[in-house]
Amino acid sequence: MNNNPLIPRITFICFLFFSMNVMSELNLRCKMVKICENNSRCTTSVAESYKSIYYKDGWFSNTYIINDNDYSDTAKFNKNTITADLFANEAVITTLNLSSLIYKVKGYLGGATRKSRINPKKTFHTLTEEWLCSKI
Repeated sequence: MNNNPLIPRITFICFLFFSMNVMSELNLRCKMVKICENNSRCTTSVAESYKSIYYKDGWFSNTYIINDNDYSDTAKFNKNTITADLFANEAVITTLNLSSLIYKVKGYLGGATRKSRINPKKTFHTLTEEWLCSKI
């Protein structure tokens, strides 16, 4: 019988290490619930659309994947949010709130405008999408 006092401590440390690694992984399915144009005209009558998001908070690096595209290198990981620029020119910025599981996409068209999806007689230059995510 081994009465080494370090064995229970080492076992406890190993348990903590592996349990923290499992708890810091999220697999999400997100459904679009709202679109806003020019930060004012909004609608919840949106076409049914889904995204998949995978997030893993590792000891040495983090993983952030949206629809099979890896944004781990450019994402900014904060306590409750992850922010990523989908394009190098920062034209599309995404934010995932880890507490509420709400994913937002904000796109800037610069000087260009597009025809409104909400009111076809108007145009817009910024578009914000809001997605509600659930764990899978």
